[in-house]
Amino acid sequence: MRADPPTDAATYRRPLTARQAAVLRTLIDWTLADGFQPSLAELAAVLGVSSAAGVACHLAAIERKGWIERARQPRAVRIIGGLREARRLALEMVEDERCRSCSKSWG
Repeated sequence: MRADPPTDAATYRRPLTARQAAVLRTLIDWTLADGFQPSLAELAAVLGVSSAAGVACHLAAIERKGWIERARQPRAVRIIGGLREARRLALEMVEDERCRSCSKSWG
């Protein structure tokens, strides 16, 4: 008989790059401040990313690492484990200063 997996969301999260952590923190801070999530274009403008597609790439990586779940609707991102807890952990779980998907250094 298999044991149930741990319920702690942090158990399944993988570390983020510094840039991914910045994207996640911005998403969380915006949601806490305004009560709703930013669009991809709004995130791109705040983060200085040249396109919404660049933000979508970062969100896909954050989702693969277990921090968020996205639906196929605008502004439909669920932060796994709660907003404040995810923000705190995102500050602690940064792996390096290089984005693996585009190889840019952030610092």
